[in-house]
Amino acid sequence: MSSISELVELGKQLGYVGETLRQFIKDGQNRERERRAEEPEAEKERIQAEKERIQAEREKLELSARIEKERIQEERKKLELSARI
Repeated sequence: MSSISELVELGKQLGYVGETLRQFIKDGQNRERERRAEEPEAEKERIQAEKERIQAEREKLELSARIEKERIQEERKKLELSARI
């Protein structure tokens, strides 16, 4: 993050004066503004990806639980049938 004074100093070190220096400072401020605007968007994308990962994990666990429940029910049926015989 560059403050105006840092941009002025850097611009002067690069040999800019007058309108060229003002434009250099303005461009630097615009770049900083754009960078700050991108941060929330990147965070939103990270959060969305995490939500999707959690949803996929939840669905996987639900499927595993359903399969296990069906396996137990089948086993119970087999035991009931063998007990009748």
